[in-house]
Amino acid sequence: MDLFDLSKLPRNLLEMALSKLSTFDLINYSNCSPKCTVDVKNFIRQRKVRFVIISEEKPEICVVHHENPHKYFQEVAMFGGRKIHAHLEEKGIRAAGKNPISGFFIFAKHLDEILNCPPIYQLEIGKQEPKESKRIIDWINQRGSSEVEHCDITSKAQMTNTDLSYVLNNVNVTTALNIQCEVQEDFHYDLPETLKHFYCDYSKWMTLDQLISPRFEFVSAYKSGFTNQDMVVYLEKVLAGDLPNLVYFQAEIEGLDINGIANGVRTVQKTDSDFRCWVEYKKYIEQNMIIIGYYDFKRDDGMIVTIGVPRIFSQSFQIFVRSEYDRWL
Repeated sequence: MDLFDLSKLPRNLLEMALSKLSTFDLINYSNCSPKCTVDVKNFIRQRKVRFVIISEEKPEICVVHHENPHKYFQEVAMFGGRKIHAHLEEKGIRAAGKNPISGFFIFAKHLDEILNCPPIYQLEIGKQEPKESKRIIDWINQRGSSEVEHCDITSKAQMTNTDLSYVLNNVNVTTALNIQCEVQEDFHYDLPETLKHFYCDYSKWMTLDQLISPRFEFVSAYKSGFTNQDMVVYLEKVLAGDLPNLVYFQAEIEGLDINGIANGVRTVQKTDSDFRCWVEYKKYIEQNMIIIGYYDFKRDDGMIVTIGVPRIFSQSFQIFVRSEYDRWL
């Protein structure tokens, strides 16, 4: 049946017909008439979808977790009298207009209306003029909720401290934050208390207290200003159970002395470690991690806290919290 004929059906048959459509077809159908928009808006609540927003030279908005089985299939839809190119992939729908920023807003505003302002799973900021990124940030705020589960600022994002502050102070990052762009040492930002995942390539602006949170599961801080004594303090916090959810911690330390760190711990007795593992982490950032254990500590809850490095002569200090039965992964 032609999508344009669905509005003529009785309500019970209309709902049945809409239930057979993919999310992409529903989006297309919603643009046929004002009544079609209302029909889809009332029906779409049954489907749980989320946004991924990619802020770069050609910004895109993606609808993820849709059910269309096609992969790398392209369709063209009309929104506001303009063509929008939508790419159907396994994990979602990607769409952008011929004029990058105007096409983004045409499609984003329409999707926001018909999908009932779905939550934003990820905001990715790449190579883009800061003023254009600011427009997208402002739109996120204007939609009624600035919450973003996962914010990823890539290495291609060329930002001043002011630009970065605007992004992080105007987006409520709830769970995961990756900062891969260069950050100046005089940058100031308080990490959200709800964060579970944090990754930063330039970390000299950070204080140790910012990384001590009971919610953290994954922490990676490259080019940090931390000292060996800082790592003793952090390790003792982990051993005391002050970071009960932490699984992996990594910090790049100038002049790393892993033996000195281990010997600095007075609260728990250490043992030599023969633990080796390779971890493929994909939850909020794709990263392959090698852990070469130097010392093990047994925590009161029975978990083993292994400290080590990713490779010989590395300046990266690692903490890995595991079960005593985990040997080679």
